[in-house]
Amino acid sequence: MMVRSQEMAKYVQDGVFDCGLTGFDWICESGAKVKEVCELLYAKSGFRPVRWVLAVPNNSKIRSIKDLKGKRVATELVKYVTKYLPRRKLKLK
Repeated sequence: MMVRSQEMAKYVQDGVFDCGLTGFDWICESGAKVKEVCELLYAKSGFRPVRWVLAVPNNSKIRSIKDLKGKRVATELVKYVTKYLPRRKLKLK
């Protein structure tokens, strides 16, 4: 059955499906309690897995994670980033 990858881990956790294929990022974001059985490498532009990065404009004064204090952060992984930043004494605005 086709289900949005953002929702997959929760459906598996809740027993709606016996297993599901989704990104590790969405498991972290949803906070679902699931077990990874195997890793399937996938990337839209080749066979190398993707890597998340913090991106800023070329002329930005932001040079480190500490420079984010008081800044607006855009992400599709809101819950995961919200957990990540407080460990660095930062909060999303």
